[in-house]
Amino acid sequence: MYSDSHLHSSFSSDSDTPMEEMIQTAISKGLSSMCFTEHQDLDFPPGEFDFLVDMDAYHQTLSTLAKKYQEQIHIRFGIETFWIIRCKALILLPCLT
Repeated sequence: MYSDSHLHSSFSSDSDTPMEEMIQTAISKGLSSMCFTEHQDLDFPPGEFDFLVDMDAYHQTLSTLAKKYQEQIHIRFGIETFWIIRCKALILLPCLT
């Protein structure tokens, strides 16, 4: 059983591949499951990427495609998130005391 549990589609600003194309590729490679993990990084510094996903569109598209391909592959919903500013505070705090 092969699976990929860390995939970014065109819903993340660091990918331009449509979700359905990725699903079709996964099926053709024999994967039994996959999980999309689009970025939702609320504290990401401004710059080249805006790691904020349109959650409604993401969930709607994934749900539609999961139903369409349910006989061929199990598709899971995920989010990759990271709060940089809060983590920096947590990492530096013990050094300051």
